[in-house]
Amino acid sequence: MAWPKGLDIRALNVFTETARSGNMAEAARLLGMTQPAVSQYISKIEEALRTQLLDRRLRPARLTPAGEVLRDRAEALISSAELAMAAVRNVGE
Repeated sequence: MAWPKGLDIRALNVFTETARSGNMAEAARLLGMTQPAVSQYISKIEEALRTQLLDRRLRPARLTPAGEVLRDRAEALISSAELAMAAVRNVGE
């Protein structure tokens, strides 16, 4: 299976922070980004996966069922990546 273009750990991190806060502006603030940049990340992920992840009609935005699945899996991937980086750093010490 080919990894969808536009979907990487950084994008997943932006998505999970947006999911946690329910607000792109707040996610942007926490990530040190602009709100339009966060919005672009979310749109690119949705385009890559060909599904809507956030219901933007609601305030705060709510995850769609697909968004809930991605949030759970993305959090696990991010955690695994962080553990891998820590393990590699520890080998060098």
